[in-house]
Formats: sequence, C-alpha cells, structure tokens
Amino acid sequence: MPLKPSPLLSSRYPINDIHLVSRKSPNPALLVSVFSESQEFYDTKTKASDIGLVDFGWIFFTNALINSQIQLLLLRSCIGLPKISYFMRTQNRSTVLSGYERFDGLLRNTLEIIVGGVLSDRAWLQASLPIKEGGLGISSAVTCAIPAFIASIVQTTKFRNTIYPMEHDPLTTCSQESFLAIVTESGEPFDYDVLSEVPKPQHFLTQCIHTSSKNSLMSTSLNDREKARLHSVSINYSGAFLNVVPIKSLGLAIESKVFSAALRLSLGLIQYQKSSICPVCFCHSDEMGDHAIACASAERTRCWR
Repeated sequence: MPLKPSPLLSSRYPINDIHLVSRKSPNPALLVSVFSESQEFYDTKTKASDIGLVDFGWIFFTNALINSQIQLLLLRSCIGLPKISYFMRTQNRSTVLSGYERFDGLLRNTLEIIVGGVLSDRAWLQASLPIKEGGLGISSAVTCAIPAFIASIVQTTKFRNTIYPMEHDPLTTCSQESFLAIVTESGEPFDYDVLSEVPKPQHFLTQCIHTSSKNSLMSTSLNDREKARLHSVSINYSGAFLNVVPIKSLGLAIESKVFSAALRLSLGLIQYQKSSICPVCFCHSDEMGDHAIACASAERTRCWR
C-alpha cells in the first residue's frame, strides 16, 4: 500500500515536493537480533542483513527518489548507522569486524552512486567525518563501533555490578584498553574513570576519533591546494546545504548534477576525465574543476559556486 503523508505534513509543505517510498518487498531488512558468540550464528545473520540492505538500496535508487540531494539525506539519516546503533552498543567490534566492514562497503558503494565517481580511501575517510568537520556525515561502522561499545559498558557498569558483581570485570578491562588507544591517538588528555561522568561518552569518544582522522588528512595532504580545500570545507556553514530539506518551492532543492558536482568538489574528486580548454575563455581548464568555478568570463552563465 502506498504511503500517504500525514495531514500535518501536507499542511506545512506542498504535496508535490514530498517524495515517499513504498517498499513492496515482503522480506524486511534485519535491524537488530539476539546476539550470540557463535560465529556461525553471526555469519547467518549478517548475510541476511546484507541481503536486506542491498534489497532496500535497490528500491531506494530505482523508485521516485532520483534526486541525489534526497538520496544523501536518506543515506545519512535512515539507512546508515541508525540501523545498527543497538548492535554496536552490544557487541565487541573485534568479534564482528568483518560484518562492520561489509556494512561500510555498502555505504561507500551507495555514496559513490550519489557522488558519481569512485571514492579514494582519503575521500571516504573525509566523507565519514561530521559535516561541521568537513565531511558528509556518513558515519563509518568500523570507526564508531568501539566508542559505542565502550559507552555502553561505562553507562551500565553500576547495573551490572548490582546484578552480578565481579572482582575483575572483563568488559571493563576491554573497554579501558580500547579507550586508551582512542585518547592516545587523538591526543586528548582524559582519564577513563572520569568517562562515566561525561553526559554523552559515545559522542565524546567518537569526536576524539574524528579529530584524529581530520588531523591525519591535514598532515598527509600532498599540496597546498589540498590543505586549502580541507580548511574551506571545515569553516562554519560551509556544509549547511547538506542539512536543508530539499523543498523546491522554498528554493532549497538542488539539481542532482549540480549537487553531485558540489560533493565531488568537497571531497577532492576529479570533475572531468581529463583537462581541456575552457569553451568560454579558451584558457586551460583543469580536471579538478577549479577553473570552471572561477572563470571570470563565465560569470553570466554560472549558476552556483
């Protein structure tokens, strides 16, 4: 049965600007499950999860959602980590690493469809950063799994000790080792014992990893252009266009080809297969698209920067 917008939604936004997807497949995607240490059990469940995600992705890109702006919003908010957040908080990453890698692979492949190009490892690392840090907000399961598991242990320590007190808690020992690796790499001076007092420990630890990743991108930049690009995408409001609701009647909708080009520029991907001559000013036009954006002779025809 096709989905229908609520009366409240219809009253606030024009119906023609709202795109709803109806899933016709009878097989729902696996979201969470009862967990077991059995590798055979896990392999069975993750295979089912992969099938569900691929099926959803196929419907996602073959239905009416042809706009890449809407696709990115759904990928970030609905099909990404929100689907496995409970899983990450209840399972040690070391036991399910291959599953997280497959999940990240699905996200990466889907993002390549939206962007319209192949993502390098550096581009994928940047895309997994928060928007305010210069990324696209497509959080990586491999990156966020450890903070989620540590936070779950820290926030449930008192309850576990009340139910089943242990002199040496293996979960606490495991989380302490992972915590030390995170704060050491990020350079954040912080004590594990104080982590329980942090209002949002998962967010804090994830931010430490993101800071480390951003510093790594900056320190390994090959040239000044790359450093300038990373600085520019990290300034305030540079990624504001990624958060807006694409409502055409309010002037917030961006054409798919323009939106994808903006994403490639943000991630440092090439815009053209090879450099050529600018058809407007007849100067050299590079494959990265720098000249296409800054060409003074094309000011009248350029629709975005």
